Amino acid sequence: MYRWLNGPGAAFRDPLPGSTNYLNAYDPQGNLIRARADPTTNPSTDEDEPKSTGEEGDLDGPDAASGKNQLDQNIASGKPIPKEMADDLMPFPLNRQFRSQPVLSEELRDEIYKRIDKEKKSVRTVSAELGVEMQRVGAVFRLKTIENQWIQESTRPSRGYHTAKLQLSEIHLYKSHHVPRLCYFNPLLLTRSVVLQGRMLATPYARAVNAMLPKTPFVSGSRTPPLPHESINDLPVHSATTRQLFHPVPESMHFNRASAAKAFSRDLLPADKRIPHPELVELAKVAAQHRGRDDVVKARRNELEQQEAAVLNMKREQKAAQEAAAKKIDTPRWQFRFENIKAESAGRDGRAKGGVGARYGIPPQDRKKGQVKIPTKVE
Repeated sequence: MYRWLNGPGAAFRDPLPGSTNYLNAYDPQGNLIRARADPTTNPSTDEDEPKSTGEEGDLDGPDAASGKNQLDQNIASGKPIPKEMADDLMPFPLNRQFRSQPVLSEELRDEIYKRIDKEKKSVRTVSAELGVEMQRVGAVFRLKTIENQWIQESTRPSRGYHTAKLQLSEIHLYKSHHVPRLCYFNPLLLTRSVVLQGRMLATPYARAVNAMLPKTPFVSGSRTPPLPHESINDLPVHSATTRQLFHPVPESMHFNRASAAKAFSRDLLPADKRIPHPELVELAKVAAQHRGRDDVVKARRNELEQQEAAVLNMKREQKAAQEAAAKKIDTPRWQFRFENIKAESAGRDGRAKGGVGARYGIPPQDRKKGQVKIPTKVE
Protein backbone atom coordinates (compact mmCIF):
# COMPACT_ATOMS: atom_id res chain seq x y z
CA MET A 1 0.00 0.00 0.00
CA TYR A 2 2.78 2.45 0.89
CA ARG A 3 4.52 1.69 -2.41
CA TRP A 4 1.32 2.64 -4.24
CA LEU A 5 0.83 5.79 -2.13
CA ASN A 6 4.37 6.97 -2.87
CA GLY A 7 4.14 5.95 -6.53
CA PRO A 8 0.95 6.09 -8.66
CA GLY A 9 -1.18 7.03 -5.65
CA ALA A 10 0.64 10.36 -5.29
CA ALA A 11 -1.60 11.74 -8.04
CA PHE A 12 -4.61 11.50 -5.70
CA ARG A 13 -2.97 13.37 -2.83
CA ASP A 14 -3.99 16.73 -4.31
CA PRO A 15 -7.20 17.01 -6.38
CA LEU A 16 -6.86 18.38 -9.89
CA PRO A 17 -8.03 22.01 -10.06
CA GLY A 18 -11.46 22.21 -11.69
CA SER A 19 -11.52 18.57 -12.74
CA THR A 20 -12.51 15.13 -11.53
CA ASN A 21 -9.84 12.88 -10.09
CA TYR A 22 -11.03 9.31 -10.64
CA LEU A 23 -8.91 6.17 -10.90
CA ASN A 24 -9.88 5.48 -14.50
CA ALA A 25 -8.27 8.72 -15.67
CA TYR A 26 -4.77 7.45 -14.80
CA ASP A 27 -2.62 4.63 -16.10
CA PRO A 28 -0.93 2.12 -13.74
CA GLN A 29 2.11 4.43 -13.46
CA GLY A 30 -0.02 7.37 -12.20
CA ASN A 31 0.08 9.42 -15.43
CA LEU A 32 -3.03 11.36 -16.48
CA ILE A 33 -4.00 9.69 -19.75
CA ARG A 34 -5.78 12.63 -21.38
CA ALA A 35 -2.94 15.03 -20.48
CA ARG A 36 -0.42 12.64 -22.00
CA ALA A 37 -2.51 12.29 -25.17
CA ASP A 38 -2.88 16.07 -25.62
CA PRO A 39 0.15 17.46 -27.51
CA THR A 40 -0.49 21.00 -26.23
CA THR A 41 -0.27 19.88 -22.62
CA ASN A 42 2.84 17.70 -22.93
CA PRO A 43 4.80 18.43 -26.16
CA SER A 44 7.53 15.90 -25.38
CA THR A 45 5.12 12.96 -25.49
CA ASP A 46 6.01 10.26 -27.98
CA GLU A 47 3.12 9.10 -30.15
CA ASP A 48 4.35 5.52 -29.96
CA GLU A 49 4.08 5.46 -26.17
CA PRO A 50 1.95 2.48 -25.09
CA LYS A 51 -1.44 3.26 -23.53
CA SER A 52 -2.84 1.88 -20.31
CA THR A 53 -3.68 -1.79 -20.41
CA GLY A 54 -5.32 -1.98 -16.98
CA GLU A 55 -2.52 -4.21 -15.62
CA GLU A 56 -0.42 -3.29 -12.63
CA GLY A 57 2.79 -1.56 -13.65
CA ASP A 58 6.06 -0.91 -11.90
CA LEU A 59 5.20 0.98 -8.70
CA ASP A 60 8.80 1.95 -8.04
CA GLY A 61 9.80 2.76 -11.62
CA PRO A 62 10.73 6.23 -12.84
CA ASP A 63 7.37 6.68 -14.61
CA ALA A 64 5.49 6.38 -11.33
CA ALA A 65 6.85 9.70 -10.02
CA SER A 66 7.57 11.48 -13.30
CA GLY A 67 3.88 11.57 -14.27
CA LYS A 68 2.85 13.48 -11.16
CA ASN A 69 5.81 15.85 -11.42
CA GLN A 70 5.11 16.57 -15.09
CA LEU A 71 1.44 17.29 -14.34
CA ASP A 72 2.39 19.64 -11.50
CA GLN A 73 4.75 21.49 -13.84
CA ASN A 74 2.04 21.87 -16.46
CA ILE A 75 -0.42 23.24 -13.88
CA ALA A 76 2.19 25.64 -12.46
CA SER A 77 3.06 26.93 -15.95
CA GLY A 78 -0.60 27.70 -16.67
CA LYS A 79 -1.20 24.99 -19.27
CA PRO A 80 -4.87 23.96 -19.26
CA ILE A 81 -5.88 20.41 -18.47
CA PRO A 82 -7.97 18.82 -21.23
CA LYS A 83 -11.64 18.35 -20.48
CA GLU A 84 -12.73 14.97 -19.13
CA MET A 85 -13.72 12.30 -21.61
CA ALA A 86 -16.27 9.55 -21.07
CA ASP A 87 -13.67 7.14 -19.71
CA ASP A 88 -12.49 9.73 -17.19
CA LEU A 89 -15.93 9.93 -15.54
CA MET A 90 -15.93 6.32 -14.30
CA PRO A 91 -15.10 6.39 -10.57
CA PHE A 92 -15.23 2.57 -10.26
CA PRO A 93 -12.81 0.80 -12.62
CA LEU A 94 -14.64 -2.54 -12.40
CA ASN A 95 -18.04 -0.98 -13.17
CA ARG A 96 -17.61 0.50 -16.63
CA GLN A 97 -21.34 1.08 -17.08
CA PHE A 98 -21.55 3.76 -14.39
CA ARG A 99 -20.45 7.30 -15.18
CA SER A 100 -20.54 10.27 -12.86
CA GLN A 101 -23.34 12.64 -13.89
CA PRO A 102 -22.76 16.41 -13.90
CA VAL A 103 -24.23 18.73 -11.29
CA LEU A 104 -25.48 22.29 -11.67
CA SER A 105 -22.74 24.89 -11.48
CA GLU A 106 -23.09 27.79 -9.08
CA GLU A 107 -23.51 30.20 -12.00
CA LEU A 108 -26.39 28.14 -13.37
CA ARG A 109 -28.11 28.03 -9.98
CA ASP A 110 -27.82 31.81 -9.64
CA GLU A 111 -29.23 32.24 -13.15
CA ILE A 112 -32.22 30.03 -12.31
CA TYR A 113 -32.95 32.06 -9.19
CA LYS A 114 -32.53 35.37 -11.02
CA ARG A 115 -34.90 34.47 -13.83
CA ILE A 116 -37.63 33.37 -11.44
CA ASP A 117 -37.20 36.00 -8.73
CA LYS A 118 -36.08 39.06 -10.69
CA GLU A 119 -37.47 38.47 -14.19
CA LYS A 120 -40.71 36.85 -12.88
CA LYS A 121 -40.57 33.94 -15.31
CA SER A 122 -42.43 30.72 -14.65
CA VAL A 123 -40.73 27.48 -13.70
CA ARG A 124 -41.80 25.92 -16.99
CA THR A 125 -40.25 28.73 -19.03
CA VAL A 126 -36.95 28.62 -17.14
CA SER A 127 -36.83 24.84 -17.50
CA ALA A 128 -37.25 25.07 -21.27
CA GLU A 129 -34.70 27.89 -21.64
CA LEU A 130 -31.91 26.34 -19.55
CA GLY A 131 -32.54 22.64 -20.17
CA VAL A 132 -33.15 21.75 -16.51
CA GLU A 133 -36.06 19.61 -15.30
CA MET A 134 -38.92 21.51 -13.69
CA GLN A 135 -38.63 19.64 -10.38
CA ARG A 136 -34.94 20.55 -10.19
CA VAL A 137 -35.67 24.19 -11.07
CA GLY A 138 -38.21 24.40 -8.25
CA ALA A 139 -35.80 22.77 -5.79
CA VAL A 140 -32.98 25.15 -6.74
CA PHE A 141 -35.25 28.18 -6.33
CA ARG A 142 -36.46 27.05 -2.89
CA LEU A 143 -32.94 26.32 -1.64
CA LYS A 144 -31.55 29.61 -2.97
CA THR A 145 -34.45 31.44 -1.32
CA ILE A 146 -33.64 29.85 2.03
CA GLU A 147 -29.95 30.62 1.60
CA ASN A 148 -30.60 34.28 0.80
CA GLN A 149 -32.99 34.48 3.75
CA TRP A 150 -30.33 33.14 6.09
CA ILE A 151 -27.81 35.64 4.75
CA GLN A 152 -30.22 38.57 5.18
CA GLU A 153 -31.09 37.55 8.74
CA SER A 154 -27.48 36.82 9.69
CA THR A 155 -25.86 38.31 12.77
CA ARG A 156 -22.20 38.80 13.55
CA PRO A 157 -20.76 36.48 16.22
CA SER A 158 -20.00 37.86 19.63
CA ARG A 159 -16.43 36.55 19.60
CA GLY A 160 -13.75 36.38 16.93
CA TYR A 161 -13.38 32.61 17.10
CA HIS A 162 -15.27 31.94 13.87
CA THR A 163 -13.40 34.74 12.10
CA ALA A 164 -10.09 33.09 12.90
CA LYS A 165 -11.39 29.80 11.57
CA LEU A 166 -12.55 31.55 8.39
CA GLN A 167 -9.13 33.07 7.78
CA LEU A 168 -7.40 29.73 8.33
CA SER A 169 -9.81 27.87 6.06
CA GLU A 170 -9.59 30.50 3.34
CA ILE A 171 -5.78 30.24 3.36
CA HIS A 172 -6.05 26.50 2.78
CA LEU A 173 -8.77 26.90 0.15
CA TYR A 174 -6.99 29.47 -1.97
CA LYS A 175 -3.82 27.42 -1.91
CA SER A 176 -3.21 25.27 -5.00
CA HIS A 177 -5.67 27.00 -7.38
CA HIS A 178 -8.57 27.35 -4.92
CA VAL A 179 -8.66 23.59 -4.27
CA PRO A 180 -7.93 22.40 -0.71
CA ARG A 181 -5.71 19.50 0.13
CA LEU A 182 -7.52 16.40 1.30
CA CYS A 183 -5.87 16.62 4.71
CA TYR A 184 -7.64 19.97 5.33
CA PHE A 185 -11.15 18.55 4.90
CA ASN A 186 -12.09 19.34 8.49
CA PRO A 187 -15.71 20.51 8.99
CA LEU A 188 -14.57 22.67 11.91
CA LEU A 189 -12.30 24.65 9.60
CA LEU A 190 -14.62 24.80 6.59
CA THR A 191 -17.11 27.25 8.08
CA ARG A 192 -17.97 30.88 7.57
CA SER A 193 -17.43 33.72 9.97
CA VAL A 194 -21.13 34.61 10.02
CA VAL A 195 -23.56 32.64 12.18
CA LEU A 196 -26.88 32.40 10.34
CA GLN A 197 -29.84 31.81 12.68
CA GLY A 198 -27.65 29.59 14.82
CA ARG A 199 -26.32 27.81 11.70
CA MET A 200 -23.17 28.20 9.63
CA LEU A 201 -22.95 28.13 5.85
CA ALA A 202 -20.17 25.75 4.79
CA THR A 203 -19.48 27.72 1.62
CA PRO A 204 -15.78 26.78 1.37
CA TYR A 205 -16.68 23.10 1.77
CA ALA A 206 -19.32 23.32 -0.97
CA ARG A 207 -16.85 25.13 -3.24
CA ALA A 208 -14.24 22.45 -2.66
CA VAL A 209 -16.64 19.58 -3.38
CA ASN A 210 -18.03 21.22 -6.53
CA ALA A 211 -14.49 21.68 -7.83
CA MET A 212 -14.06 17.91 -7.94
CA LEU A 213 -17.36 17.07 -9.70
CA PRO A 214 -18.39 17.38 -13.37
CA LYS A 215 -20.57 20.45 -13.78
CA THR A 216 -22.97 21.90 -16.34
CA PRO A 217 -21.53 25.36 -17.07
CA PHE A 218 -23.39 28.58 -17.78
CA VAL A 219 -21.81 31.58 -19.51
CA SER A 220 -23.71 34.81 -18.95
CA GLY A 221 -24.13 37.00 -22.04
CA SER A 222 -23.27 34.24 -24.51
CA ARG A 223 -25.16 34.22 -27.82
CA THR A 224 -25.10 30.45 -28.07
CA PRO A 225 -27.89 28.58 -26.25
CA PRO A 226 -26.88 27.10 -22.89
CA LEU A 227 -25.80 23.50 -22.69
CA PRO A 228 -28.80 21.37 -21.59
CA HIS A 229 -28.27 19.74 -18.22
CA GLU A 230 -30.65 16.79 -18.66
CA SER A 231 -33.65 15.54 -20.60
CA ILE A 232 -36.60 17.76 -19.68
CA ASN A 233 -39.40 16.18 -21.70
CA ASP A 234 -39.49 12.57 -20.52
CA LEU A 235 -42.96 11.04 -20.44
CA PRO A 236 -44.00 10.07 -16.89
CA VAL A 237 -45.28 6.52 -16.50
CA HIS A 238 -48.97 6.49 -15.65
CA SER A 239 -50.35 3.68 -13.48
CA ALA A 240 -53.01 2.90 -16.08
CA THR A 241 -50.37 2.10 -18.72
CA THR A 242 -48.44 -0.50 -16.71
CA ARG A 243 -50.69 -3.38 -17.78
CA GLN A 244 -50.63 -5.24 -21.07
CA LEU A 245 -53.65 -4.54 -23.25
CA PHE A 246 -54.99 -6.05 -26.46
CA HIS A 247 -57.43 -3.61 -28.03
CA PRO A 248 -58.96 -4.65 -31.39
CA VAL A 249 -59.83 -1.82 -33.77
CA PRO A 250 -61.30 -1.80 -37.29
CA GLU A 251 -58.93 -1.33 -40.19
CA SER A 252 -60.66 1.86 -41.31
CA MET A 253 -60.16 3.55 -37.92
CA HIS A 254 -57.38 6.11 -37.46
CA PHE A 255 -55.71 4.95 -34.24
CA ASN A 256 -53.52 7.71 -32.81
CA ARG A 257 -52.12 8.71 -29.39
CA ALA A 258 -55.48 9.96 -28.16
CA SER A 259 -57.12 6.68 -29.11
CA ALA A 260 -54.42 4.72 -27.29
CA ALA A 261 -54.91 6.84 -24.17
CA LYS A 262 -58.67 6.25 -24.21
CA ALA A 263 -58.06 2.51 -24.59
CA PHE A 264 -56.13 2.45 -21.31
CA SER A 265 -58.37 4.83 -19.38
CA ARG A 266 -61.17 7.27 -20.16
CA ASP A 267 -59.52 10.05 -18.20
CA LEU A 268 -55.99 9.49 -19.55
CA LEU A 269 -54.59 12.26 -21.75
CA PRO A 270 -52.50 11.47 -24.83
CA ALA A 271 -48.72 11.40 -24.58
CA ASP A 272 -48.16 14.75 -26.30
CA LYS A 273 -50.30 16.45 -23.62
CA ARG A 274 -48.87 14.63 -20.60
CA ILE A 275 -45.22 15.52 -21.24
CA PRO A 276 -43.79 18.34 -19.09
CA HIS A 277 -43.23 20.66 -22.08
CA PRO A 278 -45.95 20.23 -24.71
CA GLU A 279 -44.93 23.54 -26.26
CA LEU A 280 -41.78 21.89 -27.61
CA VAL A 281 -43.98 19.70 -29.81
CA GLU A 282 -45.54 22.84 -31.28
CA LEU A 283 -42.09 24.27 -31.93
CA ALA A 284 -41.10 21.11 -33.78
CA LYS A 285 -44.21 21.40 -35.95
CA VAL A 286 -43.38 25.04 -36.66
CA ALA A 287 -39.84 24.10 -37.69
CA ALA A 288 -41.23 21.46 -40.05
CA GLN A 289 -43.60 23.98 -41.65
CA HIS A 290 -40.92 26.74 -41.86
CA ARG A 291 -43.11 29.31 -40.11
CA GLY A 292 -42.07 32.17 -37.86
CA ARG A 293 -40.57 30.52 -34.81
CA ASP A 294 -40.36 33.61 -32.60
CA ASP A 295 -44.03 34.48 -32.99
CA VAL A 296 -45.13 30.95 -32.19
CA VAL A 297 -42.84 30.75 -29.17
CA LYS A 298 -44.15 34.04 -27.82
CA ALA A 299 -47.78 33.06 -28.38
CA ARG A 300 -47.27 29.65 -26.76
CA ARG A 301 -45.56 31.14 -23.72
CA ASN A 302 -48.33 33.68 -23.30
CA GLU A 303 -50.87 30.87 -23.47
CA LEU A 304 -49.01 28.87 -20.82
CA GLU A 305 -48.70 31.90 -18.56
CA GLN A 306 -52.45 32.54 -18.87
CA GLN A 307 -53.19 28.91 -18.00
CA GLU A 308 -50.92 29.05 -14.94
CA ALA A 309 -52.51 32.33 -13.86
CA ALA A 310 -55.98 30.80 -14.22
CA VAL A 311 -54.96 27.84 -12.05
CA LEU A 312 -53.56 30.17 -9.38
CA ASN A 313 -56.72 32.29 -9.42
CA MET A 314 -58.87 29.17 -9.05
CA LYS A 315 -56.83 28.05 -6.05
CA ARG A 316 -57.13 31.50 -4.48
CA GLU A 317 -60.90 31.50 -5.01
CA GLN A 318 -61.22 28.05 -3.47
CA LYS A 319 -59.18 29.11 -0.46
CA ALA A 320 -61.21 32.31 -0.10
CA ALA A 321 -64.46 30.31 -0.27
CA GLN A 322 -63.22 27.96 2.47
CA GLU A 323 -62.24 30.92 4.62
CA ALA A 324 -65.64 32.54 4.12
CA ALA A 325 -67.53 29.31 4.91
CA ALA A 326 -65.70 28.78 8.20
CA LYS A 327 -67.08 30.39 11.36
CA LYS A 328 -64.29 31.92 13.43
CA ILE A 329 -64.30 32.67 17.15
CA ASP A 330 -61.34 34.56 18.51
CA THR A 331 -60.10 34.14 22.05
CA PRO A 332 -57.18 35.83 23.82
CA ARG A 333 -54.89 32.92 22.89
CA TRP A 334 -56.56 30.88 20.14
CA GLN A 335 -58.86 31.11 17.17
CA PHE A 336 -61.51 28.41 16.87
CA ARG A 337 -62.84 27.54 13.42
CA PHE A 338 -66.14 25.72 12.84
CA GLU A 339 -67.27 24.30 9.51
CA ASN A 340 -70.42 22.56 8.42
CA ILE A 341 -69.94 18.91 7.52
CA LYS A 342 -72.00 16.12 6.02
CA ALA A 343 -71.90 12.55 7.21
CA GLU A 344 -72.05 11.34 3.60
CA SER A 345 -68.67 12.96 2.92
CA ALA A 346 -66.90 10.09 4.70
CA GLY A 347 -68.09 7.57 2.10
CA ARG A 348 -69.56 4.12 2.55
CA ASP A 349 -66.59 2.80 4.50
CA GLY A 350 -65.89 6.01 6.43
CA ARG A 351 -62.43 6.39 4.89
CA ALA A 352 -63.10 8.84 2.07
CA LYS A 353 -60.93 11.89 1.54
CA GLY A 354 -63.71 14.33 2.42
CA GLY A 355 -64.43 12.78 5.81
CA VAL A 356 -63.73 14.44 9.13
CA GLY A 357 -60.19 13.79 10.34
CA ALA A 358 -58.85 12.76 6.92
CA ARG A 359 -56.25 15.52 7.04
CA TYR A 360 -54.69 13.94 10.14
CA GLY A 361 -54.34 10.52 8.50
CA ILE A 362 -56.41 7.34 8.66
CA PRO A 363 -54.78 4.26 10.18
CA PRO A 364 -54.42 1.38 7.75
CA GLN A 365 -56.29 -1.88 8.25
CA ASP A 366 -53.55 -4.28 7.19
CA ARG A 367 -53.11 -5.58 10.77
CA LYS A 368 -56.78 -5.67 11.64
CA LYS A 369 -58.29 -9.09 12.28
CA GLY A 370 -60.71 -10.45 9.72
CA GLN A 371 -59.28 -8.45 6.81
CA VAL A 372 -58.49 -10.34 3.60
CA LYS A 373 -54.84 -9.68 2.84
CA ILE A 374 -54.47 -11.75 -0.36
CA PRO A 375 -55.73 -10.87 -3.85
CA THR A 376 -59.23 -12.16 -4.53
CA LYS A 377 -59.21 -11.59 -8.29
CA VAL A 378 -56.84 -11.00 -11.16
CA GLU A 379 -57.49 -8.23 -13.66
